[in-house]
Amino acid sequence: YSLVQFIKNIGVMERLIGAMSYIGKHTLFIFMFHLFCLQKAQQWSFLKDDIWLMRIGYFFVMIAGSIFIEYIYNKIKNLISDIEALQAKIENRRKPGIFG
Repeated sequence: YSLVQFIKNIGVMERLIGAMSYIGKHTLFIFMFHLFCLQKAQQWSFLKDDIWLMRIGYFFVMIAGSIFIEYIYNKIKNLISDIEALQAKIENRRKPGIFG
């Protein structure tokens, strides 16, 4: 218990845990697009020169790529729901009322 309280009181650990939590929440798409992102990252020749640069580059592409894909997915989903709401609103205007 005291170790947990000690770690909780350290600001750096709180930020680190928050960053890891953010990555965990937003990288569901990494499981679906992992191979695609890896193949695109392997095309960059400057990553092949240094093993550490390659590891960091691939890791960054995997995380940033999946977050970007989630962002695009949410934008498209919101756009479609807005279009559907607008269509429903237009349809409600066209329907005549009880007396009309």
